[in-house]
Amino acid sequence: MSEYRNSEYIESMSQIKLSDDKKENMISELMRISSIRGEGTMRRIGVKRAAIIAVACIAMFGIVGFAYKVASGIVSHSILNQYRNFSDLPKLEAEAGIDVKALERYESGYKFQSMSISNITNYGEDNEATEYKGIKISYTKEGISKPIGLYMEDSDYASFDNMDYVECKNIDGVDVYYKLTQYKWVPGDYELTDDDRRRMDEGSLQISVGSQKVRETTVTNLTWTLNGVCYDIVYTEGKLPADELFEVAGEIINTK
Repeated sequence: MSEYRNSEYIESMSQIKLSDDKKENMISELMRISSIRGEGTMRRIGVKRAAIIAVACIAMFGIVGFAYKVASGIVSHSILNQYRNFSDLPKLEAEAGIDVKALERYESGYKFQSMSISNITNYGEDNEATEYKGIKISYTKEGISKPIGLYMEDSDYASFDNMDYVECKNIDGVDVYYKLTQYKWVPGDYELTDDDRRRMDEGSLQISVGSQKVRETTVTNLTWTLNGVCYDIVYTEGKLPADELFEVAGEIINTK
């Protein structure tokens, strides 16, 4: 990334007036959307494609919305109305227009927490808008600091860039990809080091400005496509074991 792009990116991020937790949640959403649209994983936002992140709306009354600019246009995303009963899933499927596979709990200990509809608008290079809906389900587990998110979208609109995966496993004919991405949270007065710039340019690091202290986290993704639906499991607080997530994917793939 050029020095100009670095400065523009840092300035845009420094203007975001959210708590660290809310900002991290927002960025995790951005990362997932970028991945589904073939932009790669989180590290490709604002780096290889020189994305500039901007806030469209802040988290309020259970509604989260935001937008970000990439080479192909603007993608906006909002999460509405949290559902607390897993039995409501057919309602979300009908609204999103997709038939998904998911369980209320998994053998590895993940349990249903909530779910919601994602409203997505993608503006292409021709400035033509494509609008569609997806489903997000959150799961908790003893021993992890935050829930994992299971995101599901129609593969007619969404697709994965499965380059740079750490491990790929074929589960009953479905290729499932395990990925890890480094994310660095820094204060507004942080100065990029030569190592930061090198890692950003090579696509191995994503930086968010606005945290009270410098810290790095690993973001875990598990992605696959099945019966016209793209699935993406996301955890933003560290590395989750690949075998554990592959087990979850296997249960989803084999559920009736």
